Amino acid sequence: MKRITIVVSASDMPTIRKVAFIAGANKLVIAKVPHRTCIGELDDWYCGTHIAQREDHMRLEVTSDDTRSDGVISAILSSAHAAKIENISSGVNRAGSKDSYLHHCPICETAHQVNHIRHIMAHGRSITCSVTCEIQRRKKMETAWKLC
Repeated sequence: MKRITIVVSASDMPTIRKVAFIAGANKLVIAKVPHRTCIGELDDWYCGTHIAQREDHMRLEVTSDDTRSDGVISAILSSAHAAKIENISSGVNRAGSKDSYLHHCPICETAHQVNHIRHIMAHGRSITCSVTCEIQRRKKMETAWKLC
């Protein structure tokens, strides 16, 4: 399972909802994005038009199977006038609100499950699997800083 987070213009929402489910989305969560949040990020938008500057925006969290996720993304981007992909995360569990993500420990290289909040707080970095691995990681970082 993959979770795809996309910000789109509010006027495109009825079309995008239909297109996402036709393309194979399992779950779709929609939330309104405050206008001041979008103003600073207009450089990274999918289209070059100024429609992104004038309209309200909605954040979509789409959950789909690994095999259908590429089709869902391309369907949304082809039907939206303005869209920005914020995040694509794989390894999402089907457990509803108790979603978990697959991380690989940077010390012992074992795969382990991490909950949604810890995954967000990791900011793209891998999380250690245990306290002993975290202590080793901190010691390794401390020696690296001393060498600089």
